[in-house]
Amino acid sequence: MPLHHRHLLLFFLLLPFFFFFIAAISAENLSDYCLETRCGNLTVKYPFYLESTAPSPSQSICGYEGFGINCSTGNPILTLPSDVYLLKNINYDSKKLSLVDTEIGLNPCPAPGHNVSLDPNSTLKWDPVNTHYFFLINCTKNQSPSSNGYPPPTSSEYTLPMINCLSNQYYRSYVLPPEKASVSAQWLPVCNRSVKVPLISGVGSIPDNGGFPMAIKSGFMLDWSQPAHCSGCEATQGCCGRKTSTGQFVCFCNDGLHDKNCDD
Repeated sequence: MPLHHRHLLLFFLLLPFFFFFIAAISAENLSDYCLETRCGNLTVKYPFYLESTAPSPSQSICGYEGFGINCSTGNPILTLPSDVYLLKNINYDSKKLSLVDTEIGLNPCPAPGHNVSLDPNSTLKWDPVNTHYFFLINCTKNQSPSSNGYPPPTSSEYTLPMINCLSNQYYRSYVLPPEKASVSAQWLPVCNRSVKVPLISGVGSIPDNGGFPMAIKSGFMLDWSQPAHCSGCEATQGCCGRKTSTGQFVCFCNDGLHDKNCDD
């Protein structure tokens, strides 16, 4: 057999191995970007990602925007518009996560410090299991707003549910259910602050002094859904992400990065 025929035969014999090698390299690169790892006692995987493993500005992030988890302290921390929160659990099957304010800590009777809010453009939404309570913190004892006809909160004519462990001889703290939102606004002038906080319904007892700390420390629950621009990518077995330098959408596929989906 002529030499050039042997080279040609060798080329065709090795061609399948060449493509297999390229595919293996691509798949390995994909798994390097869309990592499954751990932070604390939680598994962190797509659509979440660890911020510490995010690539340089010239590269891309695999995961939904706003789903970056900070693990610098060894605990999974998620940033929301209102503050940073400890991730207690992520259920990837039901697409639910539970969080608690990092300021709660080991305080035996923690007082909510601020409202909890979500980005309206985010795919993170309130789970129906939450009840949004209004907390009136450090209200002057036996005093009511002068602008309305309400008697003091300790009066028999009108009673606000008091949080015993957050009250003393000088100040009182109260908690109201969602239907009493207007009352919360009216009492704000005689209180240090009024905050709206979601709590998982049925955990602890509000405002019972014994159950209140348990309810606060149980935190709240969020759901997540697929971003609209991500549907085509995931439908073709890809993972959605973005370029860190421009924020441009990218689809991670087994054969590399695509602009829209793994078939384009």
